[in-house]
Amino acid sequence: MPISSPYHNLESNGSRWIATQSYDSAATISPLEEHTVEYDFALSTIFGTGVSGEFRVTSLWDGPRSHHSVKKWFQWFRKYRTLLSSEFLTLAHGTKCWEGALKASATCDLSGFDVVLHRAPPGLYPGLKARAMVVVWNPTEETRTERLEVPLYYAG
Repeated sequence: MPISSPYHNLESNGSRWIATQSYDSAATISPLEEHTVEYDFALSTIFGTGVSGEFRVTSLWDGPRSHHSVKKWFQWFRKYRTLLSSEFLTLAHGTKCWEGALKASATCDLSGFDVVLHRAPPGLYPGLKARAMVVVWNPTEETRTERLEVPLYYAG
């Protein structure tokens, strides 16, 4: 779920954590091999927003599927690290949670896409070839097609 910030939210401005082992009764997705969809989604939100992730785990994976997910997202983040660590805008909030809870089945309305736009203007990032990246999450359990308007003017 993207973090809400209209402008200039750098990765150091926030943090997200994943508790895969029992942190409290509602915060476990262990064993990871049985929850690879949830783990993959959690990794995508951390790396896709460029927000520093904190992993409260004894191991980042516990089998081949969870290892593949970790490897995939780490490689993707390394490739686009500078762009993902740049400013971003939240373009759409499809996930709306109340009372600060992130337990989707109990307290969140999953009505559409969550979308962030990372931008790296040439004045701030002169050596970077890619100027923008849109990251889209579909937290619903349905295949969706939507038209997105993406403001690229300030991306250079």
